Amino acid sequence: MPKVKYDVSQFADAQSDAHAPVGTYILTVEDIDGPKPSSNGNAMLEVRFRPTHNAQGERLKEEYAPIWHYPLLEHDSPFVQARTKEFFTALGLPLKGSFDTDKVEGMKVLGRLKSDTDQDGDYRPRIAKLMKVEQADEAEPEEAEEAEADEEEDEDAVDLDSLDRSGLKKFIKDEELDVTVKKSMSDDDIRTAIVEAMPEDEEEDEDEEDDDEEEGEDEEQDEEGGDNYDDLSVAELKAELKERELPTNGARAVLVQRLRKDDSGEPF
Repeated sequence: MPKVKYDVSQFADAQSDAHAPVGTYILTVEDIDGPKPSSNGNAMLEVRFRPTHNAQGERLKEEYAPIWHYPLLEHDSPFVQARTKEFFTALGLPLKGSFDTDKVEGMKVLGRLKSDTDQDGDYRPRIAKLMKVEQADEAEPEEAEEAEADEEEDEDAVDLDSLDRSGLKKFIKDEELDVTVKKSMSDDDIRTAIVEAMPEDEEEDEDEEDDDEEEGEDEEQDEEGGDNYDDLSVAELKAELKERELPTNGARAVLVQRLRKDDSGEPF
């Protein structure tokens, strides 16, 4: 039987770079590609960041694995729009125009990382917020407490950030979204798919009809001293929130809680 000669002594180990712990770092753009279509056909960028310095600007002693980020260049969701605008603002790029990807490579941003998992359930950080590097001076030890406070404030506005894989699957089921979770998808991939699958606001005419119906129902509820939010569909709950100029994102339970909280704060 013939012998096979080989030498893999110089081959790199799989995932040799450790993942950066949760925290705030200066992230360097290693590569940027796009625009390319997302799973739903929206134009997006594929950006590879590498944590290179701590928040105070000191070079990291350890080389951490890259972190991928996918800004969507076109989408109707306010959440997606805000994340994409945040990306360009952090890089100091104009909010309208064009840019050379080769010139963006090597640029730095200040990024706050949150805990996430890959498709195998292993720890992998993801970007929770991007800021200009100039804000690094503000990232003192107190920033951990400030970051926690920011996350608490964001929980109602962006529930997806606080959900793990099982929570995301439950959210998809509760919201009856057309999203298929594949084993190859990371938690961040699932979040992006959820945002893209979230229904947009109803047409104005439909909203007006729903609002008229809900006004009548509200009058009946006031007379009875209760509400029927638990019986309303997600679309109806969002329509009611929209009429009150309240946020319309979140799971069913969050929408109901938001309406009841607003009810309790209204004068008699």
